[in-house]
Amino acid sequence: MRLQNVTPPVFTMTGILNNTATITGLAPIGLPPFSVSQFLPYVGQPVSGANIPTGTTVLSVTSSTQLTLSQAATGAGLTTLTFGVEPVTLAEALLHCRFAIPATDPIYASETALVQSLIVAARRYAETFLKSALMTQTWMLYLDSFPAAGGYYSRPVREIWPSYGSLPFGFGFWPGMVPNSTGVIPIPLPPIQQIISVSYTTFAGTTVIVPPANYNVSYGTPGRSQPQFSMVWPISRPTIDSVQITYQCGYGPLESHIDPAIQTAIKMLVSSWYENREHVQPGGFVCVPDTVNALLGTAEAGIYG
Repeated sequence: MRLQNVTPPVFTMTGILNNTATITGLAPIGLPPFSVSQFLPYVGQPVSGANIPTGTTVLSVTSSTQLTLSQAATGAGLTTLTFGVEPVTLAEALLHCRFAIPATDPIYASETALVQSLIVAARRYAETFLKSALMTQTWMLYLDSFPAAGGYYSRPVREIWPSYGSLPFGFGFWPGMVPNSTGVIPIPLPPIQQIISVSYTTFAGTTVIVPPANYNVSYGTPGRSQPQFSMVWPISRPTIDSVQITYQCGYGPLESHIDPAIQTAIKMLVSSWYENREHVQPGGFVCVPDTVNALLGTAEAGIYG
């Protein structure tokens, strides 16, 4: 089994470009319209899209449908914008760090960029500790095959097996001894939001997508998938990575979806790393504060493994 990140934590909106740094007509995709307070967490976050220069970030929020970028767009018209999102905003992290460098200082940009990178690193630490995804993201799970005996034992099988116990050489099975179900695939990095596709490589070398109606999904934590009742997984080509499951996971696309304990732990990590920029300091090593792990421990939910 191996995992590959398809898209990092991002959020998409549509907006109208006009060859300036201002974007109007903003509308979240798949969510109700935003308020100004919901837009504020995106200040300082990276933005990408057609006619958006590389390295552009959100400079300020003007209204619930308008914001200003750090660089002017190179085109005009309706476009889809992709925003980087994190559980903690840059402003929140700077406040926790007691950041006092004025915006006019030449090192302001590089120092705030450092804090932003530490937010990403702290979020990844939290995800590793929790074995969970925080913000909405897309992953691909590769398997070398579907699970053996991959599906439900049908009722006839459950009725026939015990009957062999009446034969002279009987197996002596009781109905309860026959497994009710098999073929469960654990999905890493819960909570699971949706399975986008399940595909496999056939013996002929072609890729086939398993119809969604052929399997069910246990969403949330832990995430699991299994064939529908009376069905089994297909047989894939006996090669590595012959089964691919693409799925979306995380608590949601907004900062407000994240447990406050996790947010506090991330801010503490960012502040600690910002003040102690080397692993080794005079007098000893810099370790992750125990309070961080204690806070993350309160947010653990479900069992994965």
